[in-house]
Amino acid sequence: MLDKSRVPGWHWVMQRVSALFLAFGLALHFLVLHYGKLPGGNVMPAASSTAKRFGGDSTFFWVVFDTLLLGCALYHALNGIYNMVMDYNPGQRFKRTFAWVLWAVGLAAFGLGFILIGKFVGFAMTA
Repeated sequence: MLDKSRVPGWHWVMQRVSALFLAFGLALHFLVLHYGKLPGGNVMPAASSTAKRFGGDSTFFWVVFDTLLLGCALYHALNGIYNMVMDYNPGQRFKRTFAWVLWAVGLAAFGLGFILIGKFVGFAMTA
């Protein structure tokens, strides 16, 4: 349990911190995005609701919020997958390879998500 590396301890802490942010962040996300009302009383479709959020004065807040929510969700999910697989005590070579694969998947997913956030910002600025 006690080894020389302090990194596993930080991963444990960050798993809990990301869970707390996800709990509050997802609640805010659902309230703002999925329960936003149009003036006629109809529920706003998700894409137009997102574009409307990014089109106002609070664009910077929402870009930062959505980027943090994306990063925390990816970190929490991929770190959880890594820890579940490590419970089976695989070999050192598999651990290293699996960690690199998860990093690549996480960075690719984060990049695609960030591009999508940028597309909504660009769409909102032109609309």
